[in-house]
Amino acid sequence: MEYRLKTFVIIGGGASGVLVAAPLLSHPSTEKVTVIERGEAVGAGVAYGTENPGHLLNVAAAGMSAFPDKPQHFFEWLAGQKNWMPEGGWTPGTFVPRRLYRDYIASLLSPHMLDDRQGRLAVISDEAVDIVEWATGVVVTTKSGGRFEADAAILATGNEGPVLPPAPWRHDFWSTRSRFDIPRDAPVVIVGTGLSMIDSVVSLLDAGHVGSITAISRRGLLPQPHGPYKAVRFEVAEIPFGSTLSRLLHWLRGRIADNDGDWRGVVDGLRPFTQRLWQSFPLAEKRRFLRHARPWWDVHRHRMAPQVRARIDAAVASGQLTVTSGRLAGVDQTDSGARISFVPRGSSVVETIPVQHMIECRGHNADLSTTRSPLLQNLLSRGAIRPDALRLGVDVAPGCAVIDAQGKTSERIFAVGPITTGAFWEIVAVPDIRQQAKALAAELAHS
Repeated sequence: MEYRLKTFVIIGGGASGVLVAAPLLSHPSTEKVTVIERGEAVGAGVAYGTENPGHLLNVAAAGMSAFPDKPQHFFEWLAGQKNWMPEGGWTPGTFVPRRLYRDYIASLLSPHMLDDRQGRLAVISDEAVDIVEWATGVVVTTKSGGRFEADAAILATGNEGPVLPPAPWRHDFWSTRSRFDIPRDAPVVIVGTGLSMIDSVVSLLDAGHVGSITAISRRGLLPQPHGPYKAVRFEVAEIPFGSTLSRLLHWLRGRIADNDGDWRGVVDGLRPFTQRLWQSFPLAEKRRFLRHARPWWDVHRHRMAPQVRARIDAAVASGQLTVTSGRLAGVDQTDSGARISFVPRGSSVVETIPVQHMIECRGHNADLSTTRSPLLQNLLSRGAIRPDALRLGVDVAPGCAVIDAQGKTSERIFAVGPITTGAFWEIVAVPDIRQQAKALAAELAHS
């Protein structure tokens, strides 16, 4: 670039937005950061918006610092949270309530709000609806008519829930944040068996639910729990970059066998290389991974706290929770609710389940072209951004600059976090986002 970027507008005040705002503000060359957040509070987003103390982080406290070069930052912050401190105190292995982590994320901006005589930080409660890029900067407009000019804009909009028609019997995990108005004795069917389902079951149990809960997914896989493991350290030369999916799986099984069957140590040892590994895959192999291997990768890579898994196991053992595998064939509304049709795994016979309450937990919207975000809709329709080749998010260059419909890389619009999943794959958890955010902030602040 022949010019310096000094002012920034960040769209989204969840974890992704704050994790890039904080390092930007730490650079003296940054003159102004404006964060536009449509939700109730900075730091919340979908992941941390819950109020339920039973919803725990999926990574222990020792791994959740916002800053890769300050690994103890979150744990040191925890030491001051006396009202939340569990019996025996905090430990690096504590799985902290996500509600508390929201406070931590928000606290990253607090010093800049309290001591901001130069007005370097502004947090705007509004919804961004468009970004126009000019040769000299960008203009971000909001739903209320606000207009914010800056040198660059950063999309940090996070995950978006699936597109579903509203119905009185359907409860959308993404919009309710697992707060459900369901009678305690009502039978409930949950579609999906991932971490969203786990949160939903915890919410029901914490509300005293005594009715049956049936969780259905195509393979019936549950997220694995965290546990002790034998750490594995890989060298770059060992990793089969650019290989086929079948070769990679063969290599993984061999490394797990070499590690006495301890898959946790192998999966965690691979983490420093997963983004590069993903980017080295041919497009056909990426599609093959999404179609065939993703469910198994997700349940081993994105684990749950051991105490949460214990609650799920107890609900299964008591007969209250049933986890089944099958292909959802349809959902039809009835006079009393709905009727779910599904084909059990290994069968060709369609079965039906009458339901009065169904919780939708099938994951985030997997196709950017169907986004409900007015901002992304406008940018797509104008060709200012384009979906990545897998349509998982926004297409971006290696440095996180968005790519438009003509294949041109923007010099002033960037993206971070889950919206860049297609390019980086492993970019939905804080330990990955913080690396991306730090690198982007350093590049922008020194440009």
